[in-house]
Amino acid sequence: VRSRRQRQMCIRDRHQLMWDNLRAGKFFEGEFQNIGYNQKPIWLKGTYNPIFNREGHPYKIKMLAQFTTDDKERETNLNGIVQAVKESFLYVELNNDFTIKSSNSLFLNFIGYKRMELRKLGISTLIKNFTSEDYQELMNTLLTEGNLLQKKFVFEKKDKTQKTFNCTFHPIKNLENKISKIIVFLV
Repeated sequence: VRSRRQRQMCIRDRHQLMWDNLRAGKFFEGEFQNIGYNQKPIWLKGTYNPIFNREGHPYKIKMLAQFTTDDKERETNLNGIVQAVKESFLYVELNNDFTIKSSNSLFLNFIGYKRMELRKLGISTLIKNFTSEDYQELMNTLLTEGNLLQKKFVFEKKDKTQKTFNCTFHPIKNLENKISKIIVFLV
């Protein structure tokens, strides 16, 4: 009950902010959750613009909005999948030069390093017997061709014990269709 009440207060505050802006003659842009005719939540993203009379006072509102419920549900679903994967598998995010950008706690617990010790460290320093041929294969497959690569590697932990993993390297592209990072899953 408490979280529902807090959510309702947040919705009221957001609507209040919108109306305060419109009364002051300012436009308002935002995303709102409302209840549809079937009592299910619906999401709207819109711009609300005051229309002024000859005296310069707002007298009506022009609303341009679109329903974003499907997008919101899709985004929530994808975020849930991503979170489940992050909590289930060891993974590492790499920069394009194969230095470590970030990793999840499962990987940190396994490898025995602290997060800041790994940052900017090359992934090759954690892989036993990493060769220049391995590096070239990663470069060609991931960065030149843009394809994923699956390969077995032996990782050496901070305490010098070793474990073999099937690694999947996924190149991730940005909005400009350029590879911005590489995600590695260790299974």
